[in-house]
Amino acid sequence: MQDATDGKINLILTKDLSRLGRDYIEAGRYTDFVFPSLDCRFIALNDGVDTMHKNNEMLVILKNVMNELYARDTSNKIKAVKQSTFKSGKYVGCYAPLGYKKSADDKHVL
Repeated sequence: MQDATDGKINLILTKDLSRLGRDYIEAGRYTDFVFPSLDCRFIALNDGVDTMHKNNEMLVILKNVMNELYARDTSNKIKAVKQSTFKSGKYVGCYAPLGYKKSADDKHVL
């Protein structure tokens, strides 16, 4: 962003729209206001987004919302799995504490 502000670059290229951000309001602010005010073009290759061509604005909005919902859903699923593991009394650390060894059969048992 600093290079775009300084005028060193005029193009930001990402794999897809989710790489710009997961917050649809913030991502929309960048694609609609920030990049055009800096004369900087934004392209998301896999999503077919190009700020030079404003022909798919509704698709961009929908994809931004879907990216945010996907991130929230994934976060909730990970939390649920961790809670289940904790409640069942399984060990969840990467390494065994000093003086303990992990079981060769089950990594969740010391």
